[in-house]
Amino acid sequence: MEKVRPIAEVGTRMSSDFRDEWHEIDYFCPKCGKRINGGYKSENACDNCGTFYDWGIKAPSIKVIRTVEW
Repeated sequence: MEKVRPIAEVGTRMSSDFRDEWHEIDYFCPKCGKRINGGYKSENACDNCGTFYDWGIKAPSIKVIRTVEW
């Protein structure tokens, strides 16, 4: 049984009144691209194609680097 890491992308969320914005990680199956609902370690395998996920030991985080260019 081969396990592969899910695809992780940064997604933007907004409050219902559009005053607040934040970022969360969205996860997708690396084989078929189906969204993994529930987030980190919420599923062990894709219910669409059966791919088993390797979530690893350390939880992913969003790293933000801001620079100013002239």
